[in-house]
Formats: sequence, structure tokens, C-alpha cells
Amino acid sequence: MDSTTDTGTAAIAQEVVSLCRAGRNMDAINKFYSPDVVSMESMSSPEMPAEQRGIEAIKAKNLWWMENNEVHSSRVAGPFLGDDDQFAVHYD
Repeated sequence: MDSTTDTGTAAIAQEVVSLCRAGRNMDAINKFYSPDVVSMESMSSPEMPAEQRGIEAIKAKNLWWMENNEVHSSRVAGPFLGDDDQFAVHYD
């Protein structure tokens, strides 16, 4: 990984994590997610399929979650930088 790519990826990753830690997940989605994003959960439910494709589906999924769940606490770990301009974030 070259230093230019690493710095850009690290900066984006850190901003995503900062927004999510502040409870501003939708801001992170609006600013950074691709129109072609794919979200995969470990299983589906009657209300929500395991796979969601496209930015509008991801926004709807997040809105549904906020409207149907009461979050008592959350933790965002990372970012964890990888190769090829990739990073991961662990949400708990």
C-alpha cells in the first residue's frame, strides 16, 4: 500500500468511525457510501432480508432500525486498515 493511498483511506476510515461514535451513522452513509453499496447480515428476518443492495436500501434499512429498536449503548471499534484501500469497523 503506498503512503498516499494509506493516508486517504486512513482519513476516511477515521471520519466514518468518528461520525458513528457520535451517533451520526446516516451522515457517514450520505457522505461515504457508494450508490452500489451492498450490506450483508448474518441472517435474514421477516422484516429484513440478509442482503441489501444500493444506497436507498441501506438508508431505508438504517431508518427502519432506528424506528424499531431502542439502543441502550453502542461501541464502535477501529478503524482497522487493510490492503487495497480497505478498512473495517466493528460495531457492538
